Amino acid sequence: MSLQIIKSASLFSKMKGQWNELYSELVFATPFQTWEWNFLYWEYFRGNKRLQIVKFEDNNRLVGILPLCIRCQDGLRILEPIGTRGTDYIHLLIKTASSVEILKRFVNWFDKNRFDLLNLEDIPETAPYLDVLIDTFRSNGLIVNYNKAYCPCYEIELPESWNDYLVSLSKRRKMDLEYHRRYALKHFSEVALIHRTVGEIKKHFELHQKARLSKNDVGTYTNQKVKEFMDEFARVTFDKGMLQIIFLSMDNVLTASILGIEDKNRRYNITIGYDPNYAKYRPGSLLYGYDIENCIIKGIDIYDLSRGSDSYKNALGAKKKYNARIVAARSNETIEKYLKNQRRYWDDKDYAPTAD
Repeated sequence: MSLQIIKSASLFSKMKGQWNELYSELVFATPFQTWEWNFLYWEYFRGNKRLQIVKFEDNNRLVGILPLCIRCQDGLRILEPIGTRGTDYIHLLIKTASSVEILKRFVNWFDKNRFDLLNLEDIPETAPYLDVLIDTFRSNGLIVNYNKAYCPCYEIELPESWNDYLVSLSKRRKMDLEYHRRYALKHFSEVALIHRTVGEIKKHFELHQKARLSKNDVGTYTNQKVKEFMDEFARVTFDKGMLQIIFLSMDNVLTASILGIEDKNRRYNITIGYDPNYAKYRPGSLLYGYDIENCIIKGIDIYDLSRGSDSYKNALGAKKKYNARIVAARSNETIEKYLKNQRRYWDDKDYAPTAD
């Protein structure tokens, strides 16, 4: 098995075909592991970081990609994935059958190159390679801080019918959902779910910002670079048939929206928004209901609501799961220093704004 380090954007750009072929073979991988997300993220948010993609081939077959980069701060050389903090789900792209050998070689390479610390945030707790990675670090004499419940996330396992979904909800939530639909139809002649093209993404940005500002939050899309990144990612995923830009229309006024990605029979919602001027009609709740109903009709298996413990996720019948975090280094002192100052690291210019 060979190990190659990709350090230039030009070589990164040439990996698209084989990268996405590997992605398509990995059941656990999410759209955030596509070449498009990672390459665009690097292009927009690289800052002063240095590319350090670790590529593994076995008999000229690609079996693993670790999309990493180096960030230097407070004298530490920190190795972490592209997209850290701004990506709902981080994964290492590793074929399960090759995971032991890949991770053994990776840990040896990590140790040999004298990195100070490996920071893996937002790795889904169900990642099939987690235990192997932790055991391999420890067997090499490295210290590992493992937080299995680092960040709560939520998803809905969609049933075969809308009625089955309603049965799964609490009695109060079911009554609220039905009441909100009746109330909206009492005040508007038409309430409809509308799918739009990528050309409408600016309207989604606007609704997201309105919703966040109404809650005294700056919002994701106050940052122009984030808007440009998401706009470009939306365009490339639209061309691949993955993009979902969904609006709730009330008498032809767009009052709420969801920006999401669908792949491998799963929906991943990235950001949501609504117009606070229509808050009494519950446009966000209405949109979720109609959208979930539509996903059930389409045969979507999982409706992913991403990171964060928002109360509406429980109300929608979502199940809690967790992203894990692994921090590995040669000493407890280095790990303690990193964790103590992590909030300050998050505010550093080399961290992209989170897309929560």
